[in-house]
Amino acid sequence: MALVLGIESTAHTLGAGIVESHAGKIKIKANALARVPHTKKGFVPRLLAEHHSKEFRKTIEKALREAGISLCELNAIAFSQGPGMGPALRVGFVGAKALSELLGIPLLPVNHAIAHCEIGKWQYFFKDPLVLYVSGGNTQILVLDAQAKRYHVLGETLDVGVGNFLDVFAREFGLNNAIEVMRLAEKGETLLELPYTIKGMNCSFTGLLTYCARNYREKVEKKAVRLEDVCFSVQETV
Repeated sequence: MALVLGIESTAHTLGAGIVESHAGKIKIKANALARVPHTKKGFVPRLLAEHHSKEFRKTIEKALREAGISLCELNAIAFSQGPGMGPALRVGFVGAKALSELLGIPLLPVNHAIAHCEIGKWQYFFKDPLVLYVSGGNTQILVLDAQAKRYHVLGETLDVGVGNFLDVFAREFGLNNAIEVMRLAEKGETLLELPYTIKGMNCSFTGLLTYCARNYREKVEKKAVRLEDVCFSVQETV
């Protein structure tokens, strides 16, 4: 049996998860989180790093309590090596390395993007999926080459990811974040015609943001168009 502590610090959430591996089976024993609240100004990398540094010890201790184990029972420390925000990633790496050296156990770097794909495969028993990876700054269409043990990128965003696009769109229209866009979209009734750019299997979103700001922000302010319909149409288009 092996117990591994995983540390995630790629962006606005500091996470500490503990998994148990035994006879080829994996069990999640803890998943402790410390999130930085969304604001209309977005996230400042330096402030994310300060938050993660402040919450690091408490988050690790919370995960250990959830799992019902002590620090010395761990067999390895894993951490998100990237992609992500540099200052935030650095906090996770430094903390993980310190724990690894303190306990004398292996330090395991993990690719953040591949982790998203692999946890989905594990949770839903997928064998050979075509992956639409949409997470914050990432938007990619991926397929696993099992023989080569690597993912191939079939298509991806040429500018911003869908998550970042929706966050910027939200702030352009006086909302806090993509979650508010999603909630308003549920009340939308009319699908507005919006432009979109596809080049082969790649896509682009900045032109759509510019179009919405120029053509609908003033109409929404004058109540000539419902914001719910704009959110619905943007979400469906992207």
